[in-house]
Amino acid sequence: MTFKSEISLGDVVAAASFLVAALALFLTLYQLRRDAARKRAEFAVTALMAQLNTLTQIQAMTDDRRRTAWMAIASAPGGPGPDSSIEHAIAIQMLYLDRFGQGEEIKIIPTYGSRQAIKKS
Repeated sequence: MTFKSEISLGDVVAAASFLVAALALFLTLYQLRRDAARKRAEFAVTALMAQLNTLTQIQAMTDDRRRTAWMAIASAPGGPGPDSSIEHAIAIQMLYLDRFGQGEEIKIIPTYGSRQAIKKS
């Protein structure tokens, strides 16, 4: 039995088709990864904007209603605590939006200016 080192046209076509299939699989996986990262970023920005909108609406309330609404948020589990101010919470939300705008990946969404989010980031 002797080995002939011949390459037929069928071998070239088969190799090219495997190469194209491998490239298509790689591009599909890359696109899925990129889409997932974009969806996470959209979720983070949406959550930050929703909290910022809530805080600015509370800021526009009368003093009694603002104090009551803010204390309900601040003293809730995961909230910033009763000793923090609404202005500080707004500043934290703006800080996170600014960090996102600079291209940083946001992994933690601060709950209305919670201190845990600042410590973890």
